Amino acid sequence: MQGPPGTGKTRVLATLARALASDSERVLICAFTHRAINNALNALVKQDREINVIKVGHPIHTDDLHVPNYASFHESPLAGMSGGYVVGATPFATRTKRLGYVEFDTVIFDEASQITLPLAVMGMLAGHKYIFFGDQKQLPPVLTTRLTGGALRDSVFGSLVDHNFDTMLTETYRLNEALTAWPSHHFYEGLLTAVPSVAHRRMEYPSPPTRLAAVLDANEPKVFWDLGHHNNTVYSQKEAYAVVDLITTLLACGVPATEIGVVAPYRAQGRLIRNLLRKFVPDTAVRDAAPQVWESDWQTQKRSSHPQMRTVCI
Repeated sequence: MQGPPGTGKTRVLATLARALASDSERVLICAFTHRAINNALNALVKQDREINVIKVGHPIHTDDLHVPNYASFHESPLAGMSGGYVVGATPFATRTKRLGYVEFDTVIFDEASQITLPLAVMGMLAGHKYIFFGDQKQLPPVLTTRLTGGALRDSVFGSLVDHNFDTMLTETYRLNEALTAWPSHHFYEGLLTAVPSVAHRRMEYPSPPTRLAAVLDANEPKVFWDLGHHNNTVYSQKEAYAVVDLITTLLACGVPATEIGVVAPYRAQGRLIRNLLRKFVPDTAVRDAAPQVWESDWQTQKRSSHPQMRTVCI
């Protein structure tokens, strides 16, 4: 199942896992990151609070988890259960005492575009049938070693697509039509469209901006702000000041701090922006609530974007 941004991939995954468990199947949900597993399990329990679902893993990875977590499957109440249930765990856990020798009817892989073939095989050995959710047009596997290619580097999802048994979700509930148009044209052969309820959505300011009006024009969902600078490496003072200027202007317009997010390409840039925010946003309560600043590594992929869907590229 290919799920471009905002197409409801996690909801579909949760609905499928719920249906399988209600049919008395033992379901394992795997992903490369704990955050992806937690998101899937949270979506599942949001649909059905009575479903038998747990996560197996170290408790350090449960800060955003809404289901019970156990260090080992054998310590959980599901160990002696014969009916259907859902377990979330990494592929690594299936090869350790946490989940070793536990068999599943179906293994569902989320964010499979980040899972290499060896990792996928780890999880597949625990089940009898497999379902992969991902998007080969998004972030590939994150590796710390230099490999030239092949199964040790390529994603299992990328190896499986275009063989006449994959399905793509084509409607995005997150991006309006202006933001959908570019990725749809460049990555999804024009198939990705915005649902009518969000297609024409625009920013709504409690108070109109009196500064940076061209950049913050509510009728322009995407803006490229050319600062005309060159020869920067891992941080840029000029860009950081521009970002903070945007944030303070948005706050003055009445936009809640919790609805402002910044994605920076490098950690050094993220640190610089955070330091400037401490200097120019004196209200501690507002500053601590947000704006949120994330470096554009694999962790940012699961973060929610502003619900009114405006993008400014600096």
